[in-house]
Amino acid sequence: MMAGFIFSFSTLIINNMLRLEVEPSIQGRVFGTLGSLSSIAPPIGLACFSTASDWFSPSISLLICGIGMTALGIFALAGLKTIRAYV
Repeated sequence: MMAGFIFSFSTLIINNMLRLEVEPSIQGRVFGTLGSLSSIAPPIGLACFSTASDWFSPSISLLICGIGMTALGIFALAGLKTIRAYV
């Protein structure tokens, strides 16, 4: 339940940032692409990490997922100038 709450809260923040930063003429394309990726990414991620959990162990696959998410967060914070304005 907590993960769902956090996911919906972070999605709201991302949508608000995109509405402010993306030009109105291309917002439809941006939100369409984001919606397409949002609908396909969770099943693919679930399949990949459940397979990794079977091969290794749940703790190792969760560690890999956490390291990957931390690395992506650091990259986004360091590399994407627009996101730094909201931190």
